Amino acid sequence: MGLFNEIKSCELCKGIKGYKNYPVPTYVGKRYNEKRIFIIGQNPGKNYNILNDIKNTKSEEEFYSLFKKFLNNGNWKILNNWNWVKKGLKLDFDQIAFTDLYKCPCEEKNEKSRNKMKDNCARFLLREIEILDPKILITIGSQAREFIIKNKNLSSNKKIYHFRHTSRFNPLNEWHTIHNIQL
Repeated sequence: MGLFNEIKSCELCKGIKGYKNYPVPTYVGKRYNEKRIFIIGQNPGKNYNILNDIKNTKSEEEFYSLFKKFLNNGNWKILNNWNWVKKGLKLDFDQIAFTDLYKCPCEEKNEKSRNKMKDNCARFLLREIEILDPKILITIGSQAREFIIKNKNLSSNKKIYHFRHTSRFNPLNEWHTIHNIQL
């Protein structure tokens, strides 16, 4: 079973309070290898209509098509400020890979439960980074940043940039950093 299907069928967190089984695999743009930029967010958010559609996709191609449609329509939380990728980095969705540290929505406030979920999802993120071998890692949110810092061996030969979570991220305040990302 490939990693895409492993993530889609994952139920490692079953029984953890606050767990919602809507695993979201990694989006890898068709032209990812041009720049090898991997953006890691925190979690997929709580738009269950979108998450249900994603859960029901049958193939990677169907997932990529659906995910790209959501990105283009502004229906994904990260898109609240997605222009920083399109305008600041002058990239389109086909040139990046995007995933979240948590593969399912994480609504639980209890730190012990959240940490268990994060540990379960970490195995996927570690493999994604190994497989995609990005040149540039961009983390969004403190938990994604801390994960990369904690796993220094993943990032030894990569450029790493950290941004606040999208709920607090204001591209106008961080435009200088965005323009200094060397692709």
